[in-house]
Amino acid sequence: MTHRPLSLSLLILVASCITLAQSGRKIAAQQPEQRFTVCFLNNGDRITGHAISVSAEHVAIVTEYADTVILRSSSIARCETSDEGLRAQLIAAKILSPPNGKEAVKAPPKAMPTPQQAANRPNNSPRFGWKRSLAFNYTLARGNANISDLNFSGNFTRTERDNRLIFSGFLRRGVKNGADFANLFTSTIRYERNLDLNSMPLRQLSFFTETGYEHDEMRRLNHRIVWNGGLLVPIVKTEAEELGLDLGGGITHEEYMTGLKRTLGEGVFRLTSEQKVLGNARFRQQLSAFPDFAELGRYRFQVDLSLRAPLSRILSLRIGALNRFDNRPQEQNVKRNDFSLMSGLAVEF
Repeated sequence: MTHRPLSLSLLILVASCITLAQSGRKIAAQQPEQRFTVCFLNNGDRITGHAISVSAEHVAIVTEYADTVILRSSSIARCETSDEGLRAQLIAAKILSPPNGKEAVKAPPKAMPTPQQAANRPNNSPRFGWKRSLAFNYTLARGNANISDLNFSGNFTRTERDNRLIFSGFLRRGVKNGADFANLFTSTIRYERNLDLNSMPLRQLSFFTETGYEHDEMRRLNHRIVWNGGLLVPIVKTEAEELGLDLGGGITHEEYMTGLKRTLGEGVFRLTSEQKVLGNARFRQQLSAFPDFAELGRYRFQVDLSLRAPLSRILSLRIGALNRFDNRPQEQNVKRNDFSLMSGLAVEF
C-alpha cells in the first residue's frame, strides 16, 4: 500500500492555505478603513455594519452580509458608534448631535471614498432581499482505482427588516470501482424572526423554526424528516467575530431501509461562530447536538467547518470539513462516524 496520494493531498492543502494567506493580505491592503456603527432610520429600520463614507448628504455602510448600503442623511434618525473619528465626522455632517450642546467638532481630514466608489465595491447588492451561494467540487481518478466524487451545496437567503428565510442543501455522491462509498443528501428550510425585545441585552433575541430532510444510503437511512423550533441567542457580535447559540427541540421521523420506522423527540443545541481571518476571508464553525429525549444516552452530533476566501466579486475559494456522528447507529455494520474534507469554488450572487 502506498501513501503518496495522501501526501500529495496534504501538499495541495498547504499550498492552498499559503495562497489564501497571501491573497488575504493583498485584499486587506486594498480595503478602505471600516468603522463599526449602527444607524436607526426614520421608518424604524436598523442598519448595522462598517461606515466607509460620511458626508452631509449620505452615509455608506458595509453590512454584516458584505452588502453596501448608501443611506440619505434625511432618512437617518440617529447613528451610534464607539469610533471617535467617525463620531466627529457624523457631528460635522449634522447627523449626530454634539455632546452638551457644543458646536460640531470638525472631522479629522481623512481620504474617504465617494458614493460612486462605495457603490462599486464587491458584493454591492441591496441590504434586504435575496443572497445566493453555490459551491461545487468534483474529483475524478482513473487507473488502479476508478473514483468519482461529487460535492455540491447551495444556500439561498432572504433577509428583511425583522426576519430571515434560509434554504440550504448539500449533496455528496461517491463511486469507487463501481461501488458507492457516499450517497448523501440533506436540505433545510429555516425561518428566523427577531423578537425585538425592549431589554437591551436581549434586543437581538430571535425565534427560529426549521424543517429538514436527510437521505443517507451508507447508513441505510431511507429518510429522516425533522421539525425544530426554539430561540437564537446572540452571545458575541462584533465587526471581527460573531457567536450565537440555538436552543430548542422538535420531532424527528426516521425510516430505514431495513423497514424500521420511528418517531422521537430530540433537543437542539447548536453553536455557530464566524470570524474574519486573513484579510477578507471568513472562517465559520458550527457544532450541533441532537439528544434523544426518549432514550437517554443516545444522541447525534455534527461539526461543520468552512473557510471562504474571495477571489473576485462573485467567486471565492472554499475549504470545508463535515463530521457526522451517531453514537447508536441502527445497523451493526454501519460506523458511527463519517468525516468529509472538501475544497472547491463557490459563486455568490
